[in-house]
Amino acid sequence: MYSSFVKYLLNPTSLSIDVPITFVNQFYGENWADKKLHIYHSSGKKWVVMLKRVNSMPVLTDGWQTVVSDLNLQKDCLLTFLPLSHFRLHLSCYVNGVCGQSYFTINHYLRLGFTVRNLILFSLHFIVNRFFTLYHLT
Repeated sequence: MYSSFVKYLLNPTSLSIDVPITFVNQFYGENWADKKLHIYHSSGKKWVVMLKRVNSMPVLTDGWQTVVSDLNLQKDCLLTFLPLSHFRLHLSCYVNGVCGQSYFTINHYLRLGFTVRNLILFSLHFIVNRFFTLYHLT
């Protein structure tokens, strides 16, 4: 089972978005550069983007700006990428903190973190990194 990854969209005008190197190495191995990836969204839209090496780091480019434009993504949007198969990712976008029946909030009091909840379904807890706590919906 491969893990998903989460990105916080800081610059929607950027032509690329970086991908965690640990995700890329785990999912694609050492020869990950210059691969075509298919991104799917719950709206039924799909795109082809390129996974390229920029300054030794993986980035999604050549098509990423079309994804941002088609979904009308804004600054501070939370994005989750879930592998569907070897070269396919499902993209969920939390626009204004909401994605379908799920939402996230920022916990300012106990510790810095995100909480994503579904109003009906059970949630599984996992750590995104040492700064954020995210609840993954099942």
